[in-house]
Amino acid sequence: MLAKIKESTILLIAGLVGFCMNFLSLLQLLGLIPENIEYKRATIADWILYFFFFSFFSWLALKFNMEWLDALINTIKNKSRRIIKPFLWVIFNSSIIVIFQITFLPTYKFFTGIEISKQEQSGQIFGWAIVLLTLLLTSFMLKLQVKNKNDEIENEQLIKEKIKSELVAIKNQVNPHFLFNSLNTLNSVIRNNPKNATDFVDKLAFMYRYILQSSEKGLVPLKEELEFLNSYVYLINIRYGNRFELKNHLDLDADAIEIPVLSLQLLVENAVKHNEISENSPLKVTIYNDSEYIVVENKILKINIISENFI
Repeated sequence: MLAKIKESTILLIAGLVGFCMNFLSLLQLLGLIPENIEYKRATIADWILYFFFFSFFSWLALKFNMEWLDALINTIKNKSRRIIKPFLWVIFNSSIIVIFQITFLPTYKFFTGIEISKQEQSGQIFGWAIVLLTLLLTSFMLKLQVKNKNDEIENEQLIKEKIKSELVAIKNQVNPHFLFNSLNTLNSVIRNNPKNATDFVDKLAFMYRYILQSSEKGLVPLKEELEFLNSYVYLINIRYGNRFELKNHLDLDADAIEIPVLSLQLLVENAVKHNEISENSPLKVTIYNDSEYIVVENKILKINIISENFI
């Protein structure tokens, strides 16, 4: 889900602008400006009117420049949208000051009974312009921040999709290798240790059923992966005996945590494929959790000959 500017953020900025533009009037109302200092005496009606108009002006300017303009342009399908967008931007931001000034003058006179002088009107227009420039800069910075956040989200999604695609490719390679090498091992077990053949077939059937059932899944509970891994380790031990050992030091809620399907088995398989496993150099693989990660660790025992792939 892409990030967007919260409505509460826009309201907060608009209210803050209205407050700042009337800060001196508030101080005067609270009696914090001495009487001997020359400053226009404000009334509560003055403060409320100025606060409301500046806040509403700010909210309208922010909403248009951060949301409404893009939404309006997106409804235009032809190439002219590139020309229309800056045109609408100029029209709105230049006319909003005039509209608010024209609206404010009679409203102020209606509630206070005072007509604003030409000199004060010029000062007000200057104030509207300063506020608008500040809001345009603010809207630009906020939109840039949201764009950067959305870029990060999209990059994360692309990385996840890439990892998912790679995992699917690996799983597609596992299936034929798994069956071929397992049948070879089963043939050896039947000849050399017939008593273990039944257990071997049971484990093999469980693993192949798990691979078929989970082929379309992305994530599975850690508990299921550990059960699958234990069956895999059983088959490994049939071949290597005490020359291979897996230690599980995970301290996690295996029912609540989900991980990519076949991920643990693939890592252990990689250790078996690329390390020497012998009486003099037994392979020990340890699984443990470190902060937010599950770690599969083994000592590197380089081999000088091409080892036979297993599962």
